[in-house]
Amino acid sequence: MKINILFLIGGLILSAASKYLQFKYQSLIGDLLVFPAAVLLLLALLFSIPAYQEWFKNSATHSTALLLAITGGGAVLSFQLFAWLVFGRGTEAGYLMLIPFFILAALVIRLIFKLTGS
Repeated sequence: MKINILFLIGGLILSAASKYLQFKYQSLIGDLLVFPAAVLLLLALLFSIPAYQEWFKNSATHSTALLLAITGGGAVLSFQLFAWLVFGRGTEAGYLMLIPFFILAALVIRLIFKLTGS
């Protein structure tokens, strides 16, 4: 089975479990399961892109492709945390999570340009 399908299945299972726990039990665990689900869905997306697969397999670009996945995961996590704190918990301190999101998103864009040679 392809790795992107495994990431997709894992992300969907965690996402469905999260929604079930959130709506049925108003569980904090349900809220927190959204975070790994989002990262797994990001990885599913990345590994669905043929160019990313080539970068990941190539020894010259492997470390940069890995850094792209880690940085992208951090961007997704910081945005999820922002949304959860602001909209889910009503905490305005969540807006501070936009700072790492924008920084990491800029790094993701820079890494993509580095990998494409642009």
